[in-house]
Amino acid sequence: MNYFVILFKNRKKKRIIKKFVTEQKAFLFFNKMIKKSNEIFFTKRVEHTKDCGFELGVVSAIKKHDLPTYIKDELGRSFKVSIEGDSDNSILEIKSYYVEEKIYDVAEKQKITITEFTNKYLKEGGLKILSVLNHKIVLQNDTNFNLFSLKNESESVRFTDSLAKYLSHINNKSVMIINDTSSQQKKYLYELLNENGFDTAILYRKFTTQPRLK
Repeated sequence: MNYFVILFKNRKKKRIIKKFVTEQKAFLFFNKMIKKSNEIFFTKRVEHTKDCGFELGVVSAIKKHDLPTYIKDELGRSFKVSIEGDSDNSILEIKSYYVEEKIYDVAEKQKITITEFTNKYLKEGGLKILSVLNHKIVLQNDTNFNLFSLKNESESVRFTDSLAKYLSHINNKSVMIINDTSSQQKKYLYELLNENGFDTAILYRKFTTQPRLK
């Protein structure tokens, strides 16, 4: 195999996605993956409590060039991308690549995508209310409550922002999103959820895992 489509994390090689004999097939696969990633609404930005970004590249074992490869981040800053410890291969093209983030469904004990969340919980009739509570998302449908968790509170807020854009995209108006994280709003949610059988100790947690010290 002469060509590889490689996933980079924070501008360093993470893993080989697929290998190809020809450059044409490698680029066809690469372009399809980039197009699909650009359609993702809720992207992964934190992994193991650390900020992260991803790129996808086409790498050649036979086609060489001496020029360094750079990529721009969302702020327009340029960074050099390299394959550490590998001087035999060259990066032919590299682009930002968006990995889909998931949220944890507490009741089902599994992670789900934003599409799965919408299809399962936002299809029934009637207006639902969705609120942020620490690193959790609270969904109220009449007297029924569902709880979801993310890595931290900022990720929960980012999810609601992404969800609002996704719902607008598919013209779904079944939920009212409340991002108010004031003490009064949190107190109201604690009392409401506690009355409906949710463990107070779990509700007060602010992280899925403790953040690492820098």
